[in-house]
Amino acid sequence: MHAKIENLFGWLALGGFLLLPIFLLLLIGAHRNCISGKQVTLDRARESLSAALTEIQTSGRTLAEPKQFRYFLVIPCTNIVAVAGQSYPLALVTSDWYQFDRQGVLAITTNRQYLWLDFRHGAKLISEHYHVPQWRTGY
Repeated sequence: MHAKIENLFGWLALGGFLLLPIFLLLLIGAHRNCISGKQVTLDRARESLSAALTEIQTSGRTLAEPKQFRYFLVIPCTNIVAVAGQSYPLALVTSDWYQFDRQGVLAITTNRQYLWLDFRHGAKLISEHYHVPQWRTGY
């Protein structure tokens, strides 16, 4: 009886050693897919805001109500946001990003600076070459 229990524990240990690396690789792959999805969404939001601002500036008209531009619903905004002691007048913001637990919205100023308006951590200036962090929540 004692030998059978030891034999069972041996098989369980061997199974654990074989399955644990596979499980960890799948977990890391899923995390990278999530980060990649966030980066694509951020790039698409930039593209939508840029297209909307270009259309507004070339036509000379203002955006009176929310309008779909490429991937996102773009909303006119006249708020002023302070980031690191500097004020930024907003022109447009995207709609909520439901696929990422409503973490915030991306905004653009009239001089094409992007701001991430994070509902949990406050506003943050986003450069043109910004990439979503690998091991931190949010943007």
